[in-house]
Amino acid sequence: MIKREMAKTFAEALKASLETRLIVVDDSDEEEEKRLMKQAEQKPWECLPYNVLVNICRFLQGKDRSRMALVCRSWYEATKNPSLWRSYVFYLYSNNEAPRGLSWLSTRVNHLRHATIMCFGNFDRYRDKFLRALHHASLLNLDINGAAYWWSASTGRATCDTVVAKIVRLLKTQRRLMGFQMRQAMLDFKTGMGVLDAIAAASGNTLLRLGLEDFFGDDIVLNVPSMPERFAQGIMKFPNLNDLTINYEYLTDSLLQWLAQTGKKKSVQLNVVSWLTNIPVPIVSRHAWAQVATQSDVRVYLILQNIRSIREVTDAILLPEIPLHRLDIVGIAALGNDNVQDIILMLQHIGDCYGKTLSGFRLWSDNDVCEEIEESILQLLRKTPQLTYLDLHMDVQAQFLGILCTLQTKKSIHLKTLRMARSLTDFVEFEGFRHEVRTWFPVLRELNLDFHIRAESAPNHSAWNEYVFIIADVAGIVDSAEDKFQAEDTFSDSSNNNITNPNLRTPSGSSMFESPFRDTSLYYSGSEDNCKKCELKSKL
Repeated sequence: MIKREMAKTFAEALKASLETRLIVVDDSDEEEEKRLMKQAEQKPWECLPYNVLVNICRFLQGKDRSRMALVCRSWYEATKNPSLWRSYVFYLYSNNEAPRGLSWLSTRVNHLRHATIMCFGNFDRYRDKFLRALHHASLLNLDINGAAYWWSASTGRATCDTVVAKIVRLLKTQRRLMGFQMRQAMLDFKTGMGVLDAIAAASGNTLLRLGLEDFFGDDIVLNVPSMPERFAQGIMKFPNLNDLTINYEYLTDSLLQWLAQTGKKKSVQLNVVSWLTNIPVPIVSRHAWAQVATQSDVRVYLILQNIRSIREVTDAILLPEIPLHRLDIVGIAALGNDNVQDIILMLQHIGDCYGKTLSGFRLWSDNDVCEEIEESILQLLRKTPQLTYLDLHMDVQAQFLGILCTLQTKKSIHLKTLRMARSLTDFVEFEGFRHEVRTWFPVLRELNLDFHIRAESAPNHSAWNEYVFIIADVAGIVDSAEDKFQAEDTFSDSSNNNITNPNLRTPSGSSMFESPFRDTSLYYSGSEDNCKKCELKSKL
């Protein structure tokens, strides 16, 4: 059987052959460019075995599968293989999408094993029929995102209790769930525990992954002081659980001790959310964290989102005893000129406390003070030799990329994955960063690094009064600012004389269940998603 990575590579190349786009690689490497084009033209696509074609289809989106089906009969049959229907994402946003989902289920529900439901809009009769149609599926993974939108957007006819009752009926029909996620549900305590009990009764012994981010309303701990302990007792009904995603305020010493004492490998992901009000953070004892740290197979992933108080995070949450392997700081609302020193101290604290365990770090912010904390970020990288994943969505200086490349070349840092993104309001800065990307691009490729670097400038910030960008990854560079005119001329001559990069895509949602509840890019898609969640919380 073809390996997964090989199938993914074939899928990228096939997608490139179906949809030609101009990619400009290193200017000085014209011979390499010609060689790659010649290889692409000689690929014997029609000779690929059927099972290989099916594996390739797994990595293609629906529109790309449709193009593939038009090539020949064997490719058409590969795109219709029932195994491709095992996973599906249902976007129930507009009124016509629920009927479309019903139509899909009417012919393929028996093959469906992994379902993701994206909730939005009013809960109408079509969404009701959709949930009832899922009763006939035999699911292994079920992900319900943003269920609270259904009852917050309704005029009162479809209340929270009514919708949750229908979801509970669905859960009772699924007897072998291995993964369940229900994020942004914003339930009251009694209703939420009822959902948890329904899962435990139907799939308690089979469930391995459980994601409950924002499962309860914001004030649940204040309104129900006993909630954390009772919630912990509910979690303990899943003896085989090895992946847990919860809000930090749901955490207790007893739950940590249970995770540490169970013999099987555990992966704990804790999500700390602080929105427009300061949620009281319970004091989890240092002893409980120390007990977890003694278990080498327990990994903690901590996500700090829209944190309002840097000092509170440093003192109350980032305890030295936590065996922290991954830290995501997604949007610090407190970033400002008055908080620079606090941020620097927090980064120093992270490096000092988690230097031996931290393997991944993400920092997303669009504030102007980012340049002032660059040196602290570099110091953090030097203190964490185990760190292999770095994701920065912030306005760093143009030279920052060169510094990272130099450190990587000297083996002062040991990155395997690098993600950088910038949204610039100064076109001169954009030009500087674009030049830096093109300068260091050959070095990045030689480092055998999985990298994706993007910078963009809006039309009103561009010298040409239009949207410009540069994207660089392992396959090449797309540079709209420098190559747009060349692209028009080249494409008019021959659409085949281009090197394509199937990996490049604009920011969007990502697929589920390849690594369930682990890929935080699925949870946090940027400020637009944050605004939606803030709007939802204000409604509720």
